[in-house]
Amino acid sequence: MTVFLALLQVCTLWSGALGLVLGRGASAAFTAISLLAAALFGLSFRDEAGDRRRPGSVGGASGVLLRVTTAVALAWTALLWVRLWLLAARRAPYDWDGLYYHLPAIHEWAVAGRVSWLASPPDVPFVNYPMGVEATTFALHRLHGAEALLNAGNLWYWPLAVLAVVVIAGRLGASTAWSWLAGALVSGSPVLVAQSPTCYTDPAFAATVLASLAATMLVLFPAGSSRVGPWALWGAALGLMAGAKGSGVPFALINAAMVVSVLAWRERSAAARRWPQLLLAAGAAVATGGYWYLRNALLTGNPVHPIQVAIGHKVIFPGYDHVQFSEANLPAWLAAYPTWLRMPVSWLQPDAPIHGYAPTGGLGYLWPVACVPAIAVLAVLVVRRRRDSFAGAYLFLAGLVTMLLAAQTSAWWARFTVWLIGLGLPALVVLLQRAQAAARPGPVRLLVVGAALACVALSGWEGNRTLALEQAEGRLPATASGGAAYRTSLQYIFPELDGLPGLERFLAAETIGRTRWGRLGTLMGGVLSQPPGQRRIVVLPPHPGQADLAALRAAGATWLVWDLEAEPDVPPHVWAWVAEQIAAPAGTGSAFLFLRLASSGPVS
Repeated sequence: MTVFLALLQVCTLWSGALGLVLGRGASAAFTAISLLAAALFGLSFRDEAGDRRRPGSVGGASGVLLRVTTAVALAWTALLWVRLWLLAARRAPYDWDGLYYHLPAIHEWAVAGRVSWLASPPDVPFVNYPMGVEATTFALHRLHGAEALLNAGNLWYWPLAVLAVVVIAGRLGASTAWSWLAGALVSGSPVLVAQSPTCYTDPAFAATVLASLAATMLVLFPAGSSRVGPWALWGAALGLMAGAKGSGVPFALINAAMVVSVLAWRERSAAARRWPQLLLAAGAAVATGGYWYLRNALLTGNPVHPIQVAIGHKVIFPGYDHVQFSEANLPAWLAAYPTWLRMPVSWLQPDAPIHGYAPTGGLGYLWPVACVPAIAVLAVLVVRRRRDSFAGAYLFLAGLVTMLLAAQTSAWWARFTVWLIGLGLPALVVLLQRAQAAARPGPVRLLVVGAALACVALSGWEGNRTLALEQAEGRLPATASGGAAYRTSLQYIFPELDGLPGLERFLAAETIGRTRWGRLGTLMGGVLSQPPGQRRIVVLPPHPGQADLAALRAAGATWLVWDLEAEPDVPPHVWAWVAEQIAAPAGTGSAFLFLRLASSGPVS
């Protein structure tokens, strides 16, 4: 999956940089090439991905029960994934950030025919933020053309998350059955389930972090491998992570620094021989995730535009303070706790399963009940047993995850730290496997597998309950046939505009103009971005003059949406261009005027 997603992004982004239009044929070709390359890479990489030091599964009744438990858990996770696809296909985007900038970016790319710098929406600067996940959604949308799958961007990354956890568990000594059980338990994270059928990209970003952890374990453990496959995979994983979000860059740098440090310490003078592999990894990382930063640096001087880059109080690149954005969502009661205590307090909140954008909980009951204790107990065991062949791998993974957590702002919010399961789930299954192996054949071994079955049941219940909460959001009363129907984005965000006489003519226009958006207007921007590429949206400058209106009309715009929240007064020279107006109902909170422009110029 890492190779497939990375190659698809490389083809999509750099063809766009060359000015090439991404049509259905090109998208199909890029997808086919990426799938074929990933399959060939996987076949050549199969021996390297295995670890012959891993023990086999314990036999007997407990071994059979374990394999059955793993099969059930995998089947349940696959079913949940399919159900999330169905929800994403039925339900329109409702989330704030999705309507604010994720969807408008995809829409503007669709209008342009390629991923590019977007100068048209200057009041929505985040459309030029690193958007690897959205680029994947855009590329695949150009292939299938289904507007209904705009909410499914995260779901392409679910197999990546599952496989990454499987690999990590295997590198820590888990048998095949226990490793796949760890991967199946990914679906028990409520924040992963709740946000996957939305335009928030946190689940996909978490999957790329998990992939980077897995690839790191492949290049370092066991020691001595000289094949290039793991290094190319590691670089691609770092690039996916860096391209998915701006916060992926410090994560990638920390990861790379840890790998180089281990090589320097473990191989000493021989470490210099690793430079070809390191260069290969660096090239793969830059090719996959470097587009956004190179483009933004060239055009704005800030590689992570529009986000501020600062070290302490020293601002290196000006922009928006992302820490303030996140901390603005910190509940007042949680803010009363010391910073270091907020994360564990959030974990312990009993309001799971969470729903949507919930700021507390999110990692699920399995995390504090089983994963955190397993991390601690396994750490004690490997420290006490220094000859443990997997001690180095576990301590390295724990150290790397700790470093990433230290770099993560607003770590109390599970949407930013769901990738912690990359340590917790493997630790849990490794500990259970060791308990199973240490016990005498008989009831005790069955009890250990019974504990695993209890984890599967808890994970399954929480994932299913979270999905049920999401399925209820925006749902309309049952149809005559009993099928599920959901509100459109317009009906959900602006119910007062639903059925407004004449609005359907505005929505049918091929080219429209708009003023600057106010706070709620940014959500209207997301509504107008559906379906992607259906209409061209021309942005007027602040306080537009006669020349601006003439240029708007010359561009083919027949309608203008005026946001009174951003531009409270409509000047007379604008009214002179209006042939018809449709106003939002008074007292509803909407402050939009939908103005049909006269075809022959200003009306005298």
